[in-house]
Amino acid sequence: MFFCTTSLLIASAFLSTALCRFDWSTNAGKTRLRGNSFGIGYVNATYDYVVSARNKSKHATLLTKCTQIIGGGTAGLTIASRLAAANTSVAVIEAGSFYEFDGGNASQVPGYGSTFLTFDELAKNYQLVDWDLITANQTGSLNWWADIVGDESYTWDSFLPWLKKSTVFSHPNREKISNDVNISYDPAVWSSEGGPLQISYPNYRQPFDSYLEMAFTKSGLSEIDGLNSGILSGFSAGTYVIDPQAEVRSSSEASFLQEALDTTDLKVYTNTLAHKVLFDGNKVATGVLVETDGGIYTLSAKKEVVVSAGVFHSPQVLMLSGVGPASQLQAHGIPVVSDLHGVGNNMIDQTFIFTVHELNLTTNSGVLTNPDLHAAAVDTYLNEQNGPLTGVGGDIIGFEKIPDRTAFSAAALAELDSLPSDWVEAEYLGLATGANPTNQPLENNYMFITSAIFAPFSRGYVNITSADARDPPIINPNSLSSETESELAVQALKRMRQFAAASGVQIAEVEPGPQVVTDAQILEWIRNNSVNGYHAACSCELALDPILITSFERKELPLMRTGRMGKISDPDAVIDSQARVHGVTGLRVVDASAFAILPPGHPMSTIYALAEKIADQMLSS
Repeated sequence: MFFCTTSLLIASAFLSTALCRFDWSTNAGKTRLRGNSFGIGYVNATYDYVVSARNKSKHATLLTKCTQIIGGGTAGLTIASRLAAANTSVAVIEAGSFYEFDGGNASQVPGYGSTFLTFDELAKNYQLVDWDLITANQTGSLNWWADIVGDESYTWDSFLPWLKKSTVFSHPNREKISNDVNISYDPAVWSSEGGPLQISYPNYRQPFDSYLEMAFTKSGLSEIDGLNSGILSGFSAGTYVIDPQAEVRSSSEASFLQEALDTTDLKVYTNTLAHKVLFDGNKVATGVLVETDGGIYTLSAKKEVVVSAGVFHSPQVLMLSGVGPASQLQAHGIPVVSDLHGVGNNMIDQTFIFTVHELNLTTNSGVLTNPDLHAAAVDTYLNEQNGPLTGVGGDIIGFEKIPDRTAFSAAALAELDSLPSDWVEAEYLGLATGANPTNQPLENNYMFITSAIFAPFSRGYVNITSADARDPPIINPNSLSSETESELAVQALKRMRQFAAASGVQIAEVEPGPQVVTDAQILEWIRNNSVNGYHAACSCELALDPILITSFERKELPLMRTGRMGKISDPDAVIDSQARVHGVTGLRVVDASAFAILPPGHPMSTIYALAEKIADQMLSS
């Protein structure tokens, strides 16, 4: 309540950051009307390319988020802006609107990123933004991707230029952060010609970060030169999608879309639902059937249709269009255009675990709930672009293989050994924001120590419930169904306890608490408290009310894919290495659901890079 009341007073301070003047602008004396950038509802129109829109359920909470891609998300806006810059006509269909309008400053101020955060993409969520870290894949995981799809352009060395292309990297502002703080990074993985997405470090170092660095070092982790050079094993300060000029969020909308609106003829259809992709008699995608405020009309594509609806909704769009498992389509009366078994299946996500600790240290855990602390933080943020609101609550991140290999069963070791040799198994991060117990909302000395588990062995699925795009899909992440993932989760929690003790500032463990001791007790607590981490088959956080099977129980599922990339000989592959859907022409899927694998780390950078790569291939062809 304190946050909401106070933040209303400063909402207008950020509204103009990304949008500036919204009605018109001039360039070299020529007037540009902003209204020309938006499509007119109910009117059929034809473009070279149509980027397919977000689906929403009848009961959806409609959000536009950075790590959830549809037409107007990370991949969709990247592709659309690159195509439009090449003087092609492009339409973007987006079921949401501008997050600055819908979410106020909570969608722009980094420190407000956890205001409504559930850390669970499957729970109802009123937050309009996913504050994601930028990490690059490991060399081994990308080389494995290349082997799976039979395309050497996905190896680390070949993929790195695409990782560089989207981003403008800003060096740490040591004048504001402090010259005494060491931040290591590899300048070779950034390009001076990249952009327009802003990548930087927060101007404020959280008090617990130095103690976490010490704990990591005592526990066997070594400091590395950043998290973007193809090596994740170790710890370093994280980079974030933050514009360093004002310490506000950078996103595909704030960077790619705003640039395209100023410089190209890109058309955006907001608050518009995509019903299905349309095909002619030769199985060529010809456009998208859409709906705006109850009006149904067609956006036709002379060249291609791109589906960028995210890991949950890209499969739904494909199935509603007749592309997917024939038995599922026929059960809902949908004519089969291409019988692809892998659509909607074999979804992979990362399980997140949050432990809570009381510390004898100011942590900023009460900044959003204590009105006095919040007022001081707002003043520092607005006037100095500094303080705890410039970050998400913790900036030091560690990755490792679990060091005690004797803790695993023989079967788990065999599965883990099947992964690339540099594959890290767990990520660790300290987060202050939101860590206070419910009965201590005003205190300022609590901390999350969190972990993400990287074990791609639990497989879930997405399925449709009807032939109506308004009806939500069935989503079953099937988390912790793999015994290997379960064993990893137990060991990761033990490591978090070691880090807390090694920090030297722990007073008590609040969650799970000292009563949770044995492996069986730890696993039971994890099953009851762990969440999905916005990284399903990638970082596609979706805030709606799907028909959800919350599955943290052991279940057997067929090993299939949601829509992954693969060779034509792979019966579970949905697209080829250029993201073209098998069995049809003129249709691509570019987002998290298209990944051949879900690598360790945070997938945002990979989504941008994949979009850049496919956009270049589309223009080249």
